[in-house]
Amino acid sequence: MDQYLEELRKYLSKYNSEDAESALEFYTDYLTDGPFSTYEDCVNDLGTPKFLTRKIMAEQSIKRNKDSKKSRENMKTIWLVILGICSTPITIPLAVMFFVFFVIMPLVIFISIFAVLLSVFLSGIAFIIGGLRFDLQTILMFIGAGLVAISVSTILFCGLFWISAKTITGIKKLFIWAYGKIGKRKGDK
Repeated sequence: MDQYLEELRKYLSKYNSEDAESALEFYTDYLTDGPFSTYEDCVNDLGTPKFLTRKIMAEQSIKRNKDSKKSRENMKTIWLVILGICSTPITIPLAVMFFVFFVIMPLVIFISIFAVLLSVFLSGIAFIIGGLRFDLQTILMFIGAGLVAISVSTILFCGLFWISAKTITGIKKLFIWAYGKIGKRKGDK
């Protein structure tokens, strides 16, 4: 057993690290406490000292690799935060532009179209009421023009409501899609 520990110490001495010292201490305790009395008993359980040294160094290398991977992930997070802070002067105006383009602009367009259709509807009523003070032919012409204006504006109102419902549904789907993309990115990390 002492010969095994001496060979292990010799192989581990090539590596100047605290890990080698702690491994040597561990295996010294392990062999002392265990039922090992000869060199062959130690080799049968642990392998040759050279093999055990390679195994110890491989485990330490894997451990160091995991630690460096964690530090790389931390650096990546730090860089993402820095990039997020630096891109804020660009992303906030882009978010405002996105909101204006997809929410406010369609709203303004629909309100404008609604106002035009409402004015056509009200002008049709005005034609009917205003035409009552003229002779019969003029009254019939004004009533006809008023009814045409009212019916056209009513049909266009229905179309406007249908288009606005489709647009609102489309905007809602767009925001759900964008949120899903952002959520998926966060979930990938």
